[in-house]
Amino acid sequence: MTAAAACCQPNDVTGWTRIRWGMSYAEARDAFQGQVTDPRVATSPEALLTDRFIVTDLRIGRITAEAAVQTELESSQVVAVRLRVTGASATGPARTGTFSTLKHLLIMKYGSPQDEYHSPYGSGEIDTRLLWLFPSTSITLRWSEANNGENSFITIRYEALDGRALDAL
Repeated sequence: MTAAAACCQPNDVTGWTRIRWGMSYAEARDAFQGQVTDPRVATSPEALLTDRFIVTDLRIGRITAEAAVQTELESSQVVAVRLRVTGASATGPARTGTFSTLKHLLIMKYGSPQDEYHSPYGSGEIDTRLLWLFPSTSITLRWSEANNGENSFITIRYEALDGRALDAL
């Protein structure tokens, strides 16, 4: 099964589902009619990106999620999508299984991650990140587990890579 998945992995990822990097957020919003709500939180003045709308009621197998579609502050072009696990899939007892399922699905679709970061904190908190890189996109699966569980979350972040920034390095 791994060999079959490896032959079908993309050379590049240019967006997320029906969204392509560079399309306007109005075009992206139209692609998800009936599943869209406005952001619930105002953008912080120090933020680099702003949530333009939320795609609700996403199903990834048995996992539920929502996706924040983001642009740079003064732009209308979509440059990132952040999926956040919601509902029963995001509860304390379910997070371990949810993370494992998402990791497995991402590996099946995109191959092994290029980087894995695990940071256990002395207080029992953890922060795990897996990174996939493509010419146009980075994908990060993140699981952050707070000791009290209140600020714990699992996200998948799809973000356009800025070719001009790469040229400057």
